[in-house]
Amino acid sequence: MVIAYAGDKVRFVSGAGVAVTAYIGVKGDATLDNVVDANDASAVLTFYAKTSTEEFDSSNTILSTSELATTPSSVYDDFAAFLCDVKIEVSNKEQFSRYSKKTERLIDAIDASAILTYYAMASTEQYGQMSKEEPSKLWSLVID
Repeated sequence: MVIAYAGDKVRFVSGAGVAVTAYIGVKGDATLDNVVDANDASAVLTFYAKTSTEEFDSSNTILSTSELATTPSSVYDDFAAFLCDVKIEVSNKEQFSRYSKKTERLIDAIDASAILTYYAMASTEQYGQMSKEEPSKLWSLVID
């Protein structure tokens, strides 16, 4: 896996350009419907509750309720985990580089609470516009 950031050029050793599949999502979106709402918080909390038992762990439990995430190891379920691990700041390369697969993440009730808080704030007149124009600014209010 290669992690690249905006502006990074990814090339083969030979110097030829690399074509990649890019997944674009919304921070906090467990359902992969491009909306952060109570359904996302519920999916994260359900995942956390299941993986807190001896019978289940993140390797055998699907996080996303999206029909795209067909198995616990699907790329879409890993992507949903990436989006829902809201405590990790993607712009912090040192912190982010330690986490790639769902099984390496700590997705818990703190994430579910933050997602629900974001949704509640985004639903208000005070923060609604911010959630549309500067969602990262609203996330920083939720997480800090």
